[in-house]
Amino acid sequence: MLIGESRRASGRIRLSTLASVEYYPRANAKWIATARLVNINRSGAAIRLNRYVEPGRLIHFRSRIPFRYRAFDFESNEFTTWAVVRHITCDAEPDLETIYVVGLAFIGPEAPESFLNNPLTCYDLAEKPELSGLWRAIERSPSLSQAAT
Repeated sequence: MLIGESRRASGRIRLSTLASVEYYPRANAKWIATARLVNINRSGAAIRLNRYVEPGRLIHFRSRIPFRYRAFDFESNEFTTWAVVRHITCDAEPDLETIYVVGLAFIGPEAPESFLNNPLTCYDLAEKPELSGLWRAIERSPSLSQAAT
């Protein structure tokens, strides 16, 4: 089912399947959590996650999604990509666990070199995705990263 109008080049499809995400809240620490997909296309996805992640930071995303929703990784049963956290909203209900809805922009199978040097690096995106559907991550200047927090 295609989801409403948006500025995306291609619409998102509702897909409720599990995903594994890896995130670095601090330079020397990472966590791995299970998330549930909300929707997806070749350029990104929305997930439901029970942990907060900072917009602009990278997440390593893994899920068994259909090949037609992938920009690469057609040989593997599991799709694995790096993604920039674009936005996060809290979906909390009284007496229930806090869940965050996280918007992701897929950037490809390799993390940028700046992330390998510092996993706390924040990123913006190029104006529009590449022809493959993937976004190009652009490192934020340190002053912009600090202003965003």
